[in-house]
Amino acid sequence: MYNPELLPQATIQWVMAQALNELHGYLCDIDARNEDGQEWAQVARTYANLCRSVADAATQAAEKGAWLRLAADYEDTI
Repeated sequence: MYNPELLPQATIQWVMAQALNELHGYLCDIDARNEDGQEWAQVARTYANLCRSVADAATQAAEKGAWLRLAADYEDTI
């Protein structure tokens, strides 16, 4: 667990941008979906829910939209 009060806003923004990039990369990795097989549907739902949670915490419309689009992209693969 991390204390967000101790992290500068710029660091939090950087971490979130890196997470968004990694999740985009994972979504585009066809091998990951094939390896997960039947479990992919649950993985995609879990990631979509996590993306929506981050979107709920977003303070800017662009950030919120990016996370909501990623959630929808994960669900579209099911």
